[in-house]
Amino acid sequence: FPVLVVSRTGLGAVNHSLLTLDRLRRENLKTVGLVANHFSSRPGIAEREFISQLREFDPVEIIGELPLQESPPVSDREWDDLARHLDIDSLIRLISDSR
Repeated sequence: FPVLVVSRTGLGAVNHSLLTLDRLRRENLKTVGLVANHFSSRPGIAEREFISQLREFDPVEIIGELPLQESPPVSDREWDDLARHLDIDSLIRLISDSR
């Protein structure tokens, strides 16, 4: 199966993401993209710059950025609101292309 990486976005996350992506590729596992998972309501510079910093070093497809969730989504509306932060069409295309 293709892999979708979900990464936190704080200090050290670029390094962790790069190491993860490198290892997946060395193991010949198809990576379809990355979702940035924000964990702070008051992001610092590391969190704000995560995507631009990651893109300097790796061409991974960014599927979206999830905002901080104080609690897990439970209603259909909450799930729909969360899904709006993702490029679902690109994800489906990338998964189809990886077969």
